[in-house]
Amino acid sequence: MNTNFTKNLGLALILTVGLSSLILTPAQSLGSNSAVSPSHFLGAAPNKSIISLKTEVRNAQKACGTLDCTHSDLVLSQVNKGQELPEGLEKQLIARAISTAENHWPDTILEGPYETDFNIRVIQIEKLTRDRKTLGYRLIVSAKAWEIDSCEYDSITQPDLNRCPPGHIVEALFISSDLKEVFVDDNFYADFIPAKESL
Repeated sequence: MNTNFTKNLGLALILTVGLSSLILTPAQSLGSNSAVSPSHFLGAAPNKSIISLKTEVRNAQKACGTLDCTHSDLVLSQVNKGQELPEGLEKQLIARAISTAENHWPDTILEGPYETDFNIRVIQIEKLTRDRKTLGYRLIVSAKAWEIDSCEYDSITQPDLNRCPPGHIVEALFISSDLKEVFVDDNFYADFIPAKESL
């Protein structure tokens, strides 16, 4: 089976379920963040705990990419809106994820033939645990986007994106439990999902 099709199908299911059950907007955001390449830590200078966490996540994903296997040391479990996280913590997580995507997408996914409205939303929050202890969170973010290679689009002379194929940009980010650091999921970099696959 084509691996790109399989990945896009999986992301399509997340968009379909996530956008209908957990729509969290930038209006809920707090704070700001600086950006670097998604292959590095995003935000402030990394500390020992987050370096250890990132290493542990990478090692665990080698054995179980989705971190939901029965033998996985680290486990991801979905957090339902308003049920498991204090309101203040939820808002800070959302703010961190949205500001990170806003800052680093222009240097990553948007270097390709895509445009977005930057109305970035968190469509899913997951808790990362080991032996029931919370180590951090993974947030999946999404924003409406357009593929501009196959349409007459120019940001100055032809700014009408309605002529371009629509879709969504989707990405997953890990945030440490102390909320000080964030890094992109190596198995879930920003990707463009065409509307025909995300609906």
